[in-house]
Amino acid sequence: MDGIDESERSHADDGDISRERLLLIANNTPLLVAFVGADGRYQFNNDTYNKWFGLHAPDLRGKEVKEVIGEAAYLTIQHHLEAALAGNIVTYDMMVQYANAGRRFVRTTLVPEKDATGAVLGFMLFVSDDSNLHDAQAQITSAYNRLLLTSEIGRAVRSSADPQEIIETTTAALGEALNADRCYYVTYDLQRGDSFVGPEWRRNGVSSVAGTHRISDFSPNRNPAYFLGQTNVIEDAFLLADSDVSKKLGVRAVIRAPIQQDGQTTALVVAMATEARIWTEQEVALVETTASQTRGAVEAAHARQRERAILRDVLASVTGGKLNLVFDRTELPTPVGQRVDTSMSLTPTEGLRGLRHLARQAALHAGHSDERQNDLITAASEAGMNAIVHAGGGDAWVQLTEKGMVQIWIEDHGKGIATMDLPRAALARGYSTQGTLGHGIKMMLETSDRVYLLTGSNGTTVVLEQEREAPIPAWL
Repeated sequence: MDGIDESERSHADDGDISRERLLLIANNTPLLVAFVGADGRYQFNNDTYNKWFGLHAPDLRGKEVKEVIGEAAYLTIQHHLEAALAGNIVTYDMMVQYANAGRRFVRTTLVPEKDATGAVLGFMLFVSDDSNLHDAQAQITSAYNRLLLTSEIGRAVRSSADPQEIIETTTAALGEALNADRCYYVTYDLQRGDSFVGPEWRRNGVSSVAGTHRISDFSPNRNPAYFLGQTNVIEDAFLLADSDVSKKLGVRAVIRAPIQQDGQTTALVVAMATEARIWTEQEVALVETTASQTRGAVEAAHARQRERAILRDVLASVTGGKLNLVFDRTELPTPVGQRVDTSMSLTPTEGLRGLRHLARQAALHAGHSDERQNDLITAASEAGMNAIVHAGGGDAWVQLTEKGMVQIWIEDHGKGIATMDLPRAALARGYSTQGTLGHGIKMMLETSDRVYLLTGSNGTTVVLEQEREAPIPAWL
């Protein structure tokens, strides 16, 4: 009677039910669902979308995307929106700073809708808020990277007996890991009111802040808790009162982890030069862990240096100055005179006979007696054999001066000699363990005038010296 037959009425009812079902589904999904027309204005939003931005549907409909999500977010995703309006299906994952909704990590898909002619009418927008999952993954990744970094620093500092090298390793590794502009140590002299910056790592193009500064000039130093041992975290020092020095130095966002030792405060500092930065709890914890780890390593290195210095003095004393234990290549004697022939390789099958021949020729040319020639050959044989036996081989060469002194250099790349074994290896005939010079060092001391020994995890260098005439014993 109303001009609509039963079939048409049934189809119309089905359409209404389908739309209601779609709307019910859209409003109850955790996804943000919207339709944006070709004019860049919202035509539909589900309840999740409305709640996300704190708006009611009537307030949101008809607004431009930029009005709702904010200028910063719009600039971040603008090229994706333009691609969708050009007719492309777009998917992206990124961190976006939304107005009202805040900083969110989202997975977004844009699906364009076209008419029969292919013209784009707009696009459907589906957004999944993966912020919690992203944060959890970031925390796991950060914890893993922190473990890798502390392990890397730990390996580096354990293999070094040089406190300066340990500190330089720490600053470079930490600065790189946190993608900072600077990483340095600062030591405070509270009585004089000075702070000394160094060692310092910095990125290329970032000016140095190394040197002495007045504590009172730097406004963050007015934090008393910091000097009492509390980590100091600053997101933007340029906003603090009297920030002129901060700006001059280019120290803006800062983490400072103080280290209290013997009444003195030294801090490990990570800083950004010109950018503010929100430091995460994981980043702060990493700086604190590294500071504590480095302090222990430096203290251990100082203790090892003292022990080795004592050992060096003892060995020099009991050997009448013949054994010179050195800890750095700069402490080895300078190669003197002319090199006799070229350097040779020492292997289990060759090289040792050639070394003996060069030693004899050099001693003969220098005017050494037959006895001293034989002694030098014995010392060279022992040093060469030990390089072969304990390090698999090495390199050797001979130097000769006009005044009749012969130097024999033997270098290997083995595991070095254990420091604790040196006294017995040097003084006890026949003593030998894996990784020591065995009884050879005893023989070298008896048949050469001086032995210089540099040993460590990267290998061992032995330098034998013999004069034309035997030197007068030190005790005479």
